[in-house]
Amino acid sequence: MTLVEIHKAVQQETALERMKTVVKWYLSGFYKKPKGLKKPYNPIIGETFRCYWVHPETKSRTFYVAEQISHHPPVSAFHVTNRQDGFNINGCILAKSKFYGNSISAILDGIATLTFLERGEDYFITMPYAHCKGILVGTLTMEMGGKVTLDCPKTGYHCDLDFKLKVSKLTKSDIFLWELEKAFQNL
Repeated sequence: MTLVEIHKAVQQETALERMKTVVKWYLSGFYKKPKGLKKPYNPIIGETFRCYWVHPETKSRTFYVAEQISHHPPVSAFHVTNRQDGFNINGCILAKSKFYGNSISAILDGIATLTFLERGEDYFITMPYAHCKGILVGTLTMEMGGKVTLDCPKTGYHCDLDFKLKVSKLTKSDIFLWELEKAFQNL
């Protein structure tokens, strides 16, 4: 799924279908895993990254702007907009880390707000953390963990996702539980 899927979510008639499409879009972002783990580039304060891309399906443009607004603590802000397709995404993320000997967790503390412009709906979205194992010994691997929420106060729909870390070789990685409140009330 791509950002064009957000345009499809905007077009959905019911609040439930919009929430379900937002959850599918959110989860699809974790589909591809990085080929290697590398330390990200450390931008200077006030440095911005700007780009846009054209969606062949809708002929619309999505614009993206990100800025490093603090180093201690490291805070990044971002803004994504596609007015033609009817959405904005804004966020401010504080990156923290915890070291556990042979593993480290990168915690993204903050909220992204997805706004459906014509509907006036805001979806508040939190992020899971990235857990890297095998830093000193063993195979270097990364997986997502932690609790995530997607919440739209205007519609009353709320989704909780729980990304479970691999405990042993007998369980699968990236298992998550999710609950969509009110989902079955209108069936």
